[in-house]
Amino acid sequence: GGSFTQDTTFREWEGDVPTAYVPHLFLQYRGNNSPFAYGIGVYAPYGLTSQWTDSFPGRFQALKAALATIYVQPNISWQFHDRWSVGVGPIFGHSNVELIQALDLSEQVASPGPPVVRFSQFGIPARTEFARATLEGSANSFGGHIGLFGRPSEQWTVGVRFLTPLEFEYDDADATFTQTPTGIVLPPGNPICFGTGGAHPICGGDPNATVDVDALVGGQFTGT
Repeated sequence: GGSFTQDTTFREWEGDVPTAYVPHLFLQYRGNNSPFAYGIGVYAPYGLTSQWTDSFPGRFQALKAALATIYVQPNISWQFHDRWSVGVGPIFGHSNVELIQALDLSEQVASPGPPVVRFSQFGIPARTEFARATLEGSANSFGGHIGLFGRPSEQWTVGVRFLTPLEFEYDDADATFTQTPTGIVLPPGNPICFGTGGAHPICGGDPNATVDVDALVGGQFTGT
């Protein structure tokens, strides 16, 4: 859980993070009087989720950020001394990422110009949501580890382990942009129609036509 308090208004927003269940399973086998032992582990060493409600002002930076990584790790160990053993094994990692961000209409370019005209110049206030971007992807990685375990005395047990880095590259992630209706209509005399003499396709040849902003930007949403 978590919350955010805005400095200017002191208004507080609570996080909207669902309960997460972290999986883990470990199995081990060792035969009678055998110096070798075998095991496998399936676990999630890394993961986080930051998620907020639709009214959260910081949604233009991140409405949701989720990362989950699962490791599958088979192992074999050898007890080469009464008190010492060494273990080694490969590691397979699978990672998923999900990012959701609201997009601010006031920052978008309405006319490439020159001069460049942004929607904020039409009086569109900052943090006016007109769309959401969702990024989802997964990646795999391989690594390995080695460990040493010992009991130098009856009172002490020591161990050391080295894990190679696992790097994940989300090259095949999918980005989806979904329109959010604003209900904003620019009045007659707006720069889209009046400034072009009604030549913009949405003006129908009338320089004094009103402009439905949702219809104006709707053509930008074509799927993924």
